[in-house]
Amino acid sequence: MTTTEGWTAAVRDRLAPGRLLPLGTAEDGAWITERAVRQALDRTATAVRGVVPGRLRVGLDPDGEQGPEPLPVPPGGLPPGPLRITADFRAVAGRPLPELTEELRTALLGAADGLGLTVTGVDLRVTELLDAAPEEEPAAPPPGRPSPATDDPVA
Repeated sequence: MTTTEGWTAAVRDRLAPGRLLPLGTAEDGAWITERAVRQALDRTATAVRGVVPGRLRVGLDPDGEQGPEPLPVPPGGLPPGPLRITADFRAVAGRPLPELTEELRTALLGAADGLGLTVTGVDLRVTELLDAAPEEEPAAPPPGRPSPATDDPVA
């Protein structure tokens, strides 16, 4: 991937809502943006001690049984059916990996259920083992209007 492609992908990831994921059953006719789901699941993963979240993806479960589509699927939406979460993370030393992954899997399934998603499985991949937790970076300001001080032409 070139630098330009990387920048384009980063901007697209920050601005785009992502695909629409089905909520509940096919009869419900409700969807939620993948970005909103990713944000909720990232917060959940961050709360698990010893986990540094990485790439997270939610998609249709290839082994899941797809139900009927009584309602039309919106553009950019996945058809109703069971979903699967795929997540990469870095693990901080100090906890056995089986215990850590089971806690993370349980937390992600609980958060997905709380959102109303039908998730049948969570695939986890440890991408790096860390000696210590990385230093936290300051949170980026939310997108939106600039602060009132910058609206003033004198400021």
